[in-house]
Amino acid sequence: APPRQPLLPHVIVEPRVPLPAPTRPPPRTARPSTLEELEAFASASAAPIDDEPAALEAPPGEPAVLYFEPAIAEVDALRHLGRDCLEDIAGLRNLRKPNALESWIDQGPFEQRLLDNLDAFAALGGAVLPLVSLFHAEARSPDPERAFAVALTLGCIEGSDTVGAAVMTLKQSPPEELPGWLEGFWLAPSPAIDVAMVDLCASSRPSLVALALDVLWARGRTPDDIVMSLLDRSEPEITPRVARALATALPRSEAIDHLERICGMTSDDDLFLAAVESLLHRAHSPAVDILRSSIDARSSPARGRRALPLLCLVGRAGDLDRLLAAANAAPTARLLRGLGRFGHVESLGTLLNLLEHGDKDVVAAAAEALERITGAGLRQTIEEPWEVELPPEASGAGGIAVPARRVERIVTDPAPWSAWLRDKARRLDPKQKTRGGGPFTPLHIVTEIEAKTTPLERREEAFLELRLVTGLSSPFSPHDWVARQQRHLTELRAQVSAAASAPGAWSIAARRDVVAPPAKPRSPSPRAPSADAPSNLAEPSPREPGGAVAPRSERRRSVQARGARLDRREGADPSGCSEARGQRRKHDDVDPVSRVDRAPRVRGAAVSAEQPSGRCRRRPILP
Repeated sequence: APPRQPLLPHVIVEPRVPLPAPTRPPPRTARPSTLEELEAFASASAAPIDDEPAALEAPPGEPAVLYFEPAIAEVDALRHLGRDCLEDIAGLRNLRKPNALESWIDQGPFEQRLLDNLDAFAALGGAVLPLVSLFHAEARSPDPERAFAVALTLGCIEGSDTVGAAVMTLKQSPPEELPGWLEGFWLAPSPAIDVAMVDLCASSRPSLVALALDVLWARGRTPDDIVMSLLDRSEPEITPRVARALATALPRSEAIDHLERICGMTSDDDLFLAAVESLLHRAHSPAVDILRSSIDARSSPARGRRALPLLCLVGRAGDLDRLLAAANAAPTARLLRGLGRFGHVESLGTLLNLLEHGDKDVVAAAAEALERITGAGLRQTIEEPWEVELPPEASGAGGIAVPARRVERIVTDPAPWSAWLRDKARRLDPKQKTRGGGPFTPLHIVTEIEAKTTPLERREEAFLELRLVTGLSSPFSPHDWVARQQRHLTELRAQVSAAASAPGAWSIAARRDVVAPPAKPRSPSPRAPSADAPSNLAEPSPREPGGAVAPRSERRRSVQARGARLDRREGADPSGCSEARGQRRKHDDVDPVSRVDRAPRVRGAAVSAEQPSGRCRRRPILP
């Protein structure tokens, strides 16, 4: 039989110091029955309080009883405090994410608490650093919150050895914890993380390579040589991430060749869509034809359905019939939200009919698309149940009251929408892309991202639309620190305002007047500094838009059906690009516009390879 633990308690409950014997209780006082007895009892009870401590003093010659434990070692006290900080950091991973009633700005106080805990942990000194890996090892089951705490904490301490310890813990972690590692490494400021992730890309485990590529992509530090070395990898975890990295890595013509080859050869829908999206980020106009071909092809209906929302973002007015046919045949919530961003007035009838659909998600998406196009402002206050996650044994028990909350939602009743369209739809111009009842401009997207009422998923969709429509490259992310989001949004609004765009234009046609910065050299991968190298080589150099690179030549071309646009190219051969259907012909490429490269997220001293002593030096989160 397997050994069984004893049932006796393992906690010592006996007192270390013998307790004093209880004193004899006072004699029972008779209950007063007359007024005179009551007055005598009250006067006897009003004895001076100062006389009581004298009766409680210990007899002479006996030591006083100690009611506290002996003092523990200082290092143990510091580790107790450090563990409290780590537990708070782990718990704040989910608290910094907005729930259904919070906006993205409301997460600022939670992030400040997280940063305060990081400062407190760093102030405890090097004695608490070994506790970080131990804190992760104590988990009884996969815990992404602990992984987040380890990655962020060690990534905020000066020195490359701390990041190395975090990577060693990562390699021993279950795959369920990878999301926590990704968030922690991304938000941490140490430049040693870039070096560690580049080294991790050479791993034989696809999950670790995928994590390293995700971290490098989120930090804006994907090197060209790493992408080149991974082009031959065929694991499904790696190939879509390599295709995504080609949106910014390698020279434009070389990256387009790789991406077109992927689109023409792959049978993986995830890889195909990642490659097409990267082509669109490169402003490669034939990528729109590739999307149309995948939608029209009957060999892969699943690929066509997944390509429809992307076509809604980059398509032109002539794609309306294709999109409406798909929406009438098999409507999905994502496709209908894409129709709202497509912004064609003639899609309002189809969206109105879909308000009577049986799927509540489809109905909500149709109402959202109607509001995005018209800006009618039809709202209603309703009560929605909270999304409560119950264990399997409790979900079928019944009788559990689900709390409700009062929220404001777009009207889903067809009658008010029919009345509004009957009275005011005639003022909308079907020849223009419409957003909020007027001609679309990219500033509409920036306003949507800035709004407190925009949920996280819509902010992600809006930022993808902004990048594809304007061609601007920005380090903004809706998952970033709130303070950094506000700063990036200020910069993004200034860039979009300075970029001239045609109001009401569809997709890339609105990008013709945006000026691109000069080309930049191929970015090398960060490497750990050698002993004889200067200290400033340990941190990757900032990627500035300028630099000592000769500016590209400027020339204006005439493009039929798209208007004149400024073409900035660097020795690309127009005949080297393939058509969507495999035929090669000459065409006018649309080059990347207004590429604003990601500035390094961390600035400061070089990475130290020495173990910190005394108070740890924490790198600043925000420059």
